[in-house]
Amino acid sequence: MLNRAALQVACCQNNRRVFDFLVAGHMCDELLNAPTHYRPIMSALLLAVKHAGVDTTRRLLELGAQESKAGLNFSPLHVACN
Repeated sequence: MLNRAALQVACCQNNRRVFDFLVAGHMCDELLNAPTHYRPIMSALLLAVKHAGVDTTRRLLELGAQESKAGLNFSPLHVACN
């Protein structure tokens, strides 16, 4: 599981729900005509927090950070989205 980003780890643990969070976040932004490309990522993360809870989402991000070994220059979300 080396070099796995937080969202990849989340998908391995609960693939369908994470996928649904991402799709719902993307659809919300399409409806709002999001002005930047960052907004779909934030919507997906906010939906994950809303449905899975802050603690669960934080643990997934921390696990992704540890497993990706990306260091301080790249956050797990940055790694996941590139």
